[in-house]
Amino acid sequence: GYAYFNYFSAPTSGIKLNPNILIGYCPSAGWFPRSDEEHVWMKQQWTGWRETGARLFMRTNHLLDGYCMPFIFAHQFADEFHHAVKHGMVATDYDSLTGHWATQGPNLYVASRLHVRPEASADELLAEYFSAFGAASSQVKNYFAYWENFTTNSREKINQTMLALQTSRWRNWAKAAHVLYPQECFTPAEAMLEEAAKAARSDSEAAARVTFLQLGLRHAKLCAHVSAQLSLASSTASKDEIK
Repeated sequence: GYAYFNYFSAPTSGIKLNPNILIGYCPSAGWFPRSDEEHVWMKQQWTGWRETGARLFMRTNHLLDGYCMPFIFAHQFADEFHHAVKHGMVATDYDSLTGHWATQGPNLYVASRLHVRPEASADELLAEYFSAFGAASSQVKNYFAYWENFTTNSREKINQTMLALQTSRWRNWAKAAHVLYPQECFTPAEAMLEEAAKAARSDSEAAARVTFLQLGLRHAKLCAHVSAQLSLASSTASKDEIK
């Protein structure tokens, strides 16, 4: 069965289940980034289900969040995963990953590697990921730290914008892209990747990987721009309006 959508919170009646019952934990809330209080509460819901005696598997939609933007929450994700492993998680069933490795590589890499090294910290796994960029590893680390900080600090804005625009975290995120990622937020990130490209220029493989990140950033910036034009213009906007 499922602890699903609006009935995902842990039971408070004292009900006892048994290990033959396998529950998929699929909350309608708890999107990243979370406040410290929200993060603690979400982990308590998992623990509450585990205390019924049932076995649990993780079935969240959290990895479908963020559209194609550099929406990074690797550290909070890893902390929740560690908690679940320590409290009875027997499997995962993550639905519909974005697949946007060029902008969300840290999220996807950490999620993948935790299944192999569930005891590893987010920083350990991210060090593996950044090492793939060779001489540009430190620049790429700084680049994604910028975006993780940006994401974390945008928590209240994200929640308010999604509500105001009636935007789904998994279905029509593009409606909010221009609000949450204004064009000026890309400028520091572009400069960081320019530095990464310079550092990697003597290593063709690392240089190609940095170029991949640059293309992802360019794509995200263009998508945010188009979001602004199509969200503010009519549905019959001309090509000139969305240039």
